[in-house]
Amino acid sequence: MIERVEIVSRICIVGASGLLAASVAGCCFGGHPSVPPPPVTSPGTTVGPGTVTPVAAGSSITLAPGFAPDPTLTVGNAGGPVEASTMGAACRGTIGLGPNIALTTTAAIPNLRIVVSSAQDTTLVVRLSDGRVLCDDDGGGYPNPMVSGSFPPGTHQVYVGTYNASATGAGFSLGFTTNPTVNAGSLTAVPPPPIPVAGGAVPRECGLRVAQFGPLSIGSSVLLGAHSSWTGPNGQGGVVTPGAEEELNWTPEMQPFVGQRTTITSLEGLDGAGCAVAKVAADGGQFYWRVRDMTL
Repeated sequence: MIERVEIVSRICIVGASGLLAASVAGCCFGGHPSVPPPPVTSPGTTVGPGTVTPVAAGSSITLAPGFAPDPTLTVGNAGGPVEASTMGAACRGTIGLGPNIALTTTAAIPNLRIVVSSAQDTTLVVRLSDGRVLCDDDGGGYPNPMVSGSFPPGTHQVYVGTYNASATGAGFSLGFTTNPTVNAGSLTAVPPPPIPVAGGAVPRECGLRVAQFGPLSIGSSVLLGAHSSWTGPNGQGGVVTPGAEEELNWTPEMQPFVGQRTTITSLEGLDGAGCAVAKVAADGGQFYWRVRDMTL
């Protein structure tokens, strides 16, 4: 049964404060991931101005008025070790140490919208070149955030966060648009092209302490395989035995997707057996797929 939850979106313009770094560790488990209920938020508020220490950009996009294509798309991994509230008290979730995208606008662009599409509950923080910070949780329709407004010329820092720190690394598509008809569903329907896979073999080992993905990255094209068993070390000081729950990290609902060619949407770390796992577009990010059973 799927519950229907009514959401009131929150878009906040806040003053930014200094970023605080913290260390986190994540763990992934197979089958259906646990999805927390979405928060119910009040209408947006304005918080007094503050300051933030500029950080280095992860990657960059430059847009001019009337830019094409519209939407301009990119993909990435959301979340990180920093509480988004360090950018402003009303910001939600956790973000990376640096922005996912450094967006440069060569001139003012009125009505620019930044739209996120992800299978996970994501948040959005945008620090404009004039020091203002835009925050949103579910403005694009749960679980997707969106911000919009007039962007002044300059470089703006775009952070895609996750509402829960445990979802750090979740894949997302990000769209920059002035077209009011573009939404999160549009980005899902028109994904970026697959990223070519570099040379090298797909890692087949489990029992790892640190995930290894070899040549695979977000956007890589792969064929899905049914999960093969693993017995032995789990990479965390324990042992996986035949019949243990974490041996396969599998649910029967995954079977119809086996043999399909799809693209990787996020690299998720390790499952309970110490096997590297990823999420893919074929199932809309529902399941954790073992890298060792994928083929190129």
